[in-house]
Amino acid sequence: MLQVIDGTPIEREVLCDVMSITGSEYYQSKKDGVQASYVFDISIYDYDNETKVRFNSKVHKIDRTYADPKKYGRMELHCSEVKL
Repeated sequence: MLQVIDGTPIEREVLCDVMSITGSEYYQSKKDGVQASYVFDISIYDYDNETKVRFNSKVHKIDRTYADPKKYGRMELHCSEVKL
């Protein structure tokens, strides 16, 4: 997870499950001009309103979050790759 505190970037490691985006999410993101890349399933206790994630040496922007009531204590981070 990447976070900026007082202008200083802070990185911390978080355990997660990595999931592919759905076909409908892929096509909707293309329509919106965004390149959806991954969904990360993490513990809600690990999320602190970060806006970016580093995965496989690439930075991904967190586009939206989703806390599924069927998965108590888990949260999905829907991300798109940031082009540098």
